Amino acid sequence: MKIYKTSLVYIFIALAIAIATYFNYISLIEAYGGGPPYYSRTTNIDKWSNPIPILIVADILVLAFCFLCFYFLKKPNKPPVTLIKKD
Repeated sequence: MKIYKTSLVYIFIALAIAIATYFNYISLIEAYGGGPPYYSRTTNIDKWSNPIPILIVADILVLAFCFLCFYFLKKPNKPPVTLIKKD
């Protein structure tokens, strides 16, 4: 059972990193364009906004998710606490 749990956590981490990478790629291509230098930015200069701050926040959230997954995965399992003392 532990092996399946570990594998599932690693799959979720890889999926989160892949989604974040795709989100970064799409956002940067949309912001800076694929044409002449900064084509998308110059066509609608009044509506353009810098995507970098949003991408940094999204990447920090993904990294926090990954670290939390690793933390709970590596955390040793403690035996349950009993309230009744055995003599």
